[in-house]
Amino acid sequence: MPYKGGVQLLPETERRPTLASYTSGNSYFYTAVALGIAIIIIGATLGGYKASLRQQIASLDGQLDASEQQRNKTQEQELIAASKQSRVMRQLLAGKWYWSQALERMEQMTQASVALTQLGASATKGTITFRGTADGYAAVARQLAAFVAATGVKDVSLRSVKTNPQGVIEFDGELSIDTRTLVGKPSPSPSTP
Repeated sequence: MPYKGGVQLLPETERRPTLASYTSGNSYFYTAVALGIAIIIIGATLGGYKASLRQQIASLDGQLDASEQQRNKTQEQELIAASKQSRVMRQLLAGKWYWSQALERMEQMTQASVALTQLGASATKGTITFRGTADGYAAVARQLAAFVAATGVKDVSLRSVKTNPQGVIEFDGELSIDTRTLVGKPSPSPSTP
């Protein structure tokens, strides 16, 4: 029998290699084991996170279903309608015509010997129609001149002038106005001390 290093070798048996005999194989083995352990840990962590997310989703779905059942759809429709009405009112108030301001300016333009008996206004046409009485033709002429000189009046047209049986002059006409100037913004309020 052959001897090797003082050990007798049997011809029919071969010596088996061990992990210690492969130095480069050990590093690959340990790396593979570490990767396997890391994959198992990461998989378990992600699985737990996935289960937690599913539980949160189920909880939120339950809350949504409960709130859906508690909804008062009639009240919601009323709130939507009120919101739309509020928006329309804001738009109307933003474009509000200040006819009280226009009437105040008409009063300031009116001569002492003239009485305006009827006024009509159209914001779409930008006109104010008037009817009045005066004690003479000169008073009517002064009134028309006051209208022409006023701020916010673009044009004055006189429709008719006549004397009634009592001797009072009756006249009527129409003022073409600049709506922005005459009725488009509020007049500054007097400050109180």
